[in-house]
Amino acid sequence: EQGGIFYGVPGANRDEVLSAVTQLPGISKGVDRQLLHQLLVAREALASTSVGDGIAIPHPRDPVVVHVDQPAAFLCFLERPVDFGALDGRPVRVLCMLLSPSVRDHLQMLAKLAAALHDETLKELLRAAAPREVILNHLRAVESERG
Repeated sequence: EQGGIFYGVPGANRDEVLSAVTQLPGISKGVDRQLLHQLLVAREALASTSVGDGIAIPHPRDPVVVHVDQPAAFLCFLERPVDFGALDGRPVRVLCMLLSPSVRDHLQMLAKLAAALHDETLKELLRAAAPREVILNHLRAVESERG
């Protein structure tokens, strides 16, 4: 819930999508958005953040450089599928950008997201670009089941 869910995020290629994502509302005002874009592009240059099934998880390699006060996840449904160089060859339709104030928070967010992406119902909701409340309600239920 910290961050937000966004539909119709524009971009004809990976860098344009990453640029659009850095302009989303909900990113702390103190964040240097140009630096964030550079960090996301640099991270993608190391290896694609696509996890397959049309989903990517862009995040800065060193999360503390961005200077946010609290962890945030930005779930984005792209206006059109974009090539992120995924191992499965599928273009990305959904991405979740992670921002966190510490390495510990960053790793916890990645672990929670990785676990959630094993949930078939969630993947169906993402494929369908389900309404915000439906996604959030399902995520709350999944989290409460896992404790």
